[in-house]
Parts: sequence; C-alpha cells; structure tokens
Amino acid sequence: MALYSLNTNNSHNRNDFVEYAWFHDVADIKSGKSAVLNDNYLAFYTIHYTAVFFIMSSLVTCPVVIVSILMRAAKEKIDFSDRFPLYLATTDFLWGLSHLADHMVLIVTKVYPDKTAATLLSINL
Repeated sequence: MALYSLNTNNSHNRNDFVEYAWFHDVADIKSGKSAVLNDNYLAFYTIHYTAVFFIMSSLVTCPVVIVSILMRAAKEKIDFSDRFPLYLATTDFLWGLSHLADHMVLIVTKVYPDKTAATLLSINL
C-alpha cells in the first residue's frame, strides 16, 4: 500500500510527491536507521508486540494440530485431505519462527538491520 503526498518545500520538479507506506515516508525506512519512525514509540511497540502475541499463539497451536493428526495417523490410515491441515500447520509453524525472529530483532535493536541480516531474516523456512 503506497500513498502519495504533495511535497511542501515549494520546489516544482518531478519529485513533488513523496511516497508513503503505512503513513510513513518510505525514505525513512533504510538499513541502519531507527525502526521507531517519527519517534512514535507507542505505535512501534503496539505493532510489534501485537504481532509477537499472535505469532506466539500460532506457534502454540500449530504443534497441537500436528500432534493430533500424527496420533490419528498412528491409529488409522489417513488420506491427503486428512493430512492437509498437518502440512498447513507445519509450514505455518516454520514461517512463524522466521517472522518472530524478524520482529524480535526490531524490538531488541530498534534499528533496521543491515542488508546481510535483512537478507537472512527475509529467508522464510
């Protein structure tokens, strides 16, 4: 989602519009810069702690689904449609671990990671 706003510095050139993503200037989002945009700590912590809460709830419930399907599979033969939630829960669990690491890096450092760390964090399992 990108929003555009007219640049108000009285210049009249091709760059009269500033691109915004989530109501922040995209130019503020760079490696090594503060992850707390516009010094809005309330928004920063609200976004990241809410994300961590929901990721953690997913990381708790996915193993429940996995174990229940594996226990059922031990008792009887199950077909693909019965195993499909197993595959979803497994991939959701692995993705949740990766996404949790991303949020934790931002919460702990409060700085966008450098390109190497960002590349490693962007590789989802």
